[in-house]
Amino acid sequence: MQTTAPLSRRRCMAGAGLLVLSAYLGPAMARAGTVRMSRPLLGTQIDIVAQGTLAARAADLALSEMARLERLMSRYRNDSEVAA
Repeated sequence: MQTTAPLSRRRCMAGAGLLVLSAYLGPAMARAGTVRMSRPLLGTQIDIVAQGTLAARAADLALSEMARLERLMSRYRNDSEVAA
């Protein structure tokens, strides 16, 4: 049987420190100019996060290239070059 250690002042302060740190880091990570895109490709869910002035264009190009590769190399699509 596993027991948990009692809550000490040190553990409480460590947890409070992490909470404060996450309050500051969260908004910084969600800066303006951050683009998030998701699409089911290659048999999985593809998530892209890009930052910068051309973030949307770069993410869109990356997803388009993955879709092109999926059309060429998917074994599960009848129109693929490698379909059985």
